[in-house]
Amino acid sequence: MSGPQLTVPPRFRVLHFVSALFKVLAWLILVLSGLSAIAAGVGSVLVRQMIRRAAGPEGAIALGGVEGVLVGVAVFLAGLIYFLLFYAAGEMIQLQLAIEENTRMTAALLLKLEESESAVPEPQGSATGSYYTPHSGP
Repeated sequence: MSGPQLTVPPRFRVLHFVSALFKVLAWLILVLSGLSAIAAGVGSVLVRQMIRRAAGPEGAIALGGVEGVLVGVAVFLAGLIYFLLFYAAGEMIQLQLAIEENTRMTAALLLKLEESESAVPEPQGSATGSYYTPHSGP
């Protein structure tokens, strides 16, 4: 099937843009949530060291140091969930656009097929209802 490819012009350009925007936002959210998680973990260590310098070891014991790590994990998990939601929304829009394009292409091919079949002339024998009409006599 190396014949010419039938293409249909793209429609709904805004939806193509929105789909791409959702995907870019999804990656941005994932990167920023990862950086925020790292900042929360590192920040908790820095805050603990500052409290230890200011209040002594007793003040640092009150802040266990695990809170920052837990906050970092929670921020990353929330970012991961939002990443999946935004990316899935972008993919869903692309899926619907692909279905619409495929439907239009199928309709165009069916119309082209119908036009090509109607252009074919009817065979000679079809008017009499038989395929072979014998000649009788000279």
